[in-house]
Amino acid sequence: MLTFDNSHTAQHFIDNAKVLRSSNSVEIRDRVYINRDLTKAQSQAAYELRCRRRAAAAQRRSKQGDQPTSLSAAAKPFTPSDGN
Repeated sequence: MLTFDNSHTAQHFIDNAKVLRSSNSVEIRDRVYINRDLTKAQSQAAYELRCRRRAAAAQRRSKQGDQPTSLSAAAKPFTPSDGN
């Protein structure tokens, strides 16, 4: 885990985190993630939103006749990290 000494620097990295997804380095592209530090309640809300989005996408695919590749991530119970 990495922390910054001021919110301006942290925000700069969060705003530019999407650049990592287009990195030429497989190591960086697949293994480096930058996310906001969220409270347990915020983490839970974000998780529930992702689940709803996945379910909606799966429903759209099924209406179009496409089969989802995997929904196992949405079925796993959420346990927020205590930050350690």
